[in-house]
Amino acid sequence: MTKPTKTQKSYDLELEEVEGDRLSRKVRKVTAHNAPTQSIDELAERGKHIADKVTYLDEDLRVVETDDANEVVILRSDEPQHDDTTVEYYECQVKSDGTTELERIRYHKDSTTKENADFVVTEKTLERLGRDLHTPAKEQPKP
Repeated sequence: MTKPTKTQKSYDLELEEVEGDRLSRKVRKVTAHNAPTQSIDELAERGKHIADKVTYLDEDLRVVETDDANEVVILRSDEPQHDDTTVEYYECQVKSDGTTELERIRYHKDSTTKENADFVVTEKTLERLGRDLHTPAKEQPKP
C-alpha cells in the first residue's frame, strides 16, 4: 500500500513528502518552478545545466531526450540501479512552462509497468537541489 503524501514548500521547492525528520526526508517528487523558457534551445540548455550541477544524488543525471513537440527535456540516471526483476532510476522533466520535476521511477521488468519510488534526501541535499533546479532567467534583449 502506498503511503499518503503531503505537499510542502521547502528551499523554494515543492515536496511531495512521505515522511521526514530533522535530518532527512522521504519524498516521492521534488518540483521547482522557474520562469518559462522562450525557445527549445533555452529549454535544452536548462536541462544541460541541471545534468552538470546535480551530481550528488545516488546516480548522475544525463539528458536522454529533448522533445520539441511537447516542449520537455527528460533527464535520467546515467547508471540506474537494477536487479533481476526491477530497474530504479531518477527522472527529471524540465518543461517549457518553467516546471522542473524530479522523481524516482521503479520499472518492473516482468510486467513492464512503472511506478514512483520514494527516495530519501538529506536537508543539505534539498538545499542544493533548491539552488540547482532553479536556473537564472535569461535577460531579454532590449528593443
